[in-house]
Formats: sequence, C-alpha cells, structure tokens
Amino acid sequence: MDLEPWRLPPLLAWGAFLPALVLLGLLLARLGRPGARAALARHVPLAATVAVLVLWQLRASVEPAPAVHLLGAALLTLVLGPALAAVAMLVVVAAATLDGAGGWSTLAVNWLITGALPVWVSTLVLGWARARLPDNPFVYILVCGFAGGGVSMAAVGLVSGLLLLAATPLDLATITTTHWSTYLLLVFPEAFLTGSTIAWMSMFYPAAVATYSDPAPRAG
Repeated sequence: MDLEPWRLPPLLAWGAFLPALVLLGLLLARLGRPGARAALARHVPLAATVAVLVLWQLRASVEPAPAVHLLGAALLTLVLGPALAAVAMLVVVAAATLDGAGGWSTLAVNWLITGALPVWVSTLVLGWARARLPDNPFVYILVCGFAGGGVSMAAVGLVSGLLLLAATPLDLATITTTHWSTYLLLVFPEAFLTGSTIAWMSMFYPAAVATYSDPAPRAG
C-alpha cells in the first residue's frame, strides 16, 4: 500500500516518525553485532532488496482506496533474517517514495505498515513453527514460506484498512469492497511467491537463506 500524504492528518503522518525512528535505532543496534555485519558483507541483501523493489513496481488500484502491490517482506525475512529484512524494507519504501509512490510525510507510516508489520508477522510464524513443529524442510517451506507470506499480507491488509477507516473519510463499506477485497485477492499470490521462491532457494542455494537449517538425519 502506498499512502499518499493527503489521505492522512499531518499530525498522524509526521507523528509516526517517532516510533519509526525508535524501531530503526533498535534494528541498527542489532545489525551492529558481528554475525549481522558478516551477513551485510554478502551480495544477498542487496540483490534481495533490489528484487523486492522491482516487485513493488507492479501496482494495482481500486479507487478510492490507495494503490496496493505484493510485499516480499516475508521472503526478505526468511532470506535475510528479521532485523536486516526490516531495514531492507525501509530502503524499498524510500526508493518507491523517490519514484513517486506515496509521499515523504507518509514514509514512516508506509514503512511501519508495509515493511515492519509483515516482517514482524512472518517472524512470529517462523518462531511458532520452530517451537511447535518438526524441524524439516517441508515444514519450513509450507508453514514459514507459504503460510507466512499469506498471513503477513493479510495482516497488512487488515491493519491498513483499519487505519483508513479511522483516519480518512472512507467508510466501512467502501474499504470492504475496495481495499480489503483487493488484499484478499493478494493473499494467495504473496503466499505462492514467498513459498515457491523459498523452496527454490532452500534446494539450490541454502547458504543464502539466513533462517534455513537442514537438520542432519538422526540415527534410529
């Protein structure tokens, strides 16, 4: 979703920069750790960020709701890890804004909703799968990839719709028939994109997937 400045009250749009800056500071602190610095040295973060930015160019809009697009946030979370994925999503949102999508005053809101939120949701799915389900590639691909991608898209659709309902003149019927219905259609493509890409990378390029582990066979 690309929220334009005219859709939100200025106080809300600019006020979102405070939690966004706090979150960014926490993320950058995590990226300062030795293991994270080693990950930044690889080409994978840059390539993944550019790929998601290209994906964001495919936008659809059902007036009067804002334009929507696939996210790629769950995919970045699995490939880069949560902290680096959230920062990469900020880069994507900033680049999209520079290209004319959304606006600079709504940069923080757009990042929090379409970047940080889906990364957080997909991280929750990943953590739940690790804690409750067997550690094997099938579970990782099906639950963390396919389900994580779909759930993260649904969460963005729900939260962004509630924001539009609370902060814009759009009523519930309009949001339901335009915004939420469009996001409902995007849940499966997001799930398929995330799951199929993770399946391919886990099979052919597992070292590039930060959250993937291929457990060794256990005797007996």
